[in-house]
Order: sequence, then C-alpha cells, then structure tokens
Amino acid sequence: MGRHGLAMTFDRGCLLDIRDRASDMRWWSSEPDGFAVVDFEGKLVQIRYVVCNVCDGRGYYVNPSIDSNGIDPEEFDRDPGFREDYFSGMFDVRCELCWGSRVIPVPLYPDDLKRLSEWQEAGSDSRAIQEAEQRMGA
Repeated sequence: MGRHGLAMTFDRGCLLDIRDRASDMRWWSSEPDGFAVVDFEGKLVQIRYVVCNVCDGRGYYVNPSIDSNGIDPEEFDRDPGFREDYFSGMFDVRCELCWGSRVIPVPLYPDDLKRLSEWQEAGSDSRAIQEAEQRMGA
C-alpha cells in the first residue's frame, strides 16, 4: 500500500486503484459480538479484525478523483496552494471499505474464508463482463 492509501493492483491487464473498488469489497453488513452478517449468504460468520488494507488503518484516504492517475511533482510546483491542501488532508474522504473504523472483519475459519474468496472472485468476473459490455456500447 502506498502513501495516502494509494494501492495499485494489476487486474485483467488494467492498472486499478483499490480505492475505486473499496465499496465493492465490503461483504459484511454488521458485526454483532464477534460475528459478521455475510451479505451474500445471510448467515453469521465468526470473524477476527485486521487493519484495513485500503486505508492502512487511517480510516480515510485521498479522494481517488484527485490522485488515482498519479500526481506529477510539477503540479505541486505550479500550484503551491494545491500542494498544501493535498498534504493537509483537504481532499481526504472516509474509507469506503472500513467506513472510517480502521479495521475490517476477516472470517476466522478457512471454510468461511474460502466461500468469501469464491464470492468475491465471481463478483469480480461479473464486473469485468459488465465493463466490457459497456465499452462495446451495450
């Protein structure tokens, strides 16, 4: 994970900013007493908490619309006010994965983790098909 929550992944030949997919990665709807309600199956799954991998445990990151394509140092040189605003947190937004809590639940048991991984992979495949159809004008 890079500075200001900038994490890049290589997916299907495209470089993507993980912040753009954070809300799609959220699989739980609540965490009552060490359990999480799994949206795709509607059952309780025992969990543990880990530091959010999207915001690096800060609860926020720079709005991807500001820097997801990278920022050239010359942009800061041309506009010192932008540099000051950028590093002061003016463009920060709440993390869309942890919703500012700085941690995310992870299934405790391997079987639950495997089902979650399969569900996330199916969702990723579905999004890729939808994006390809949109690019072709469908």
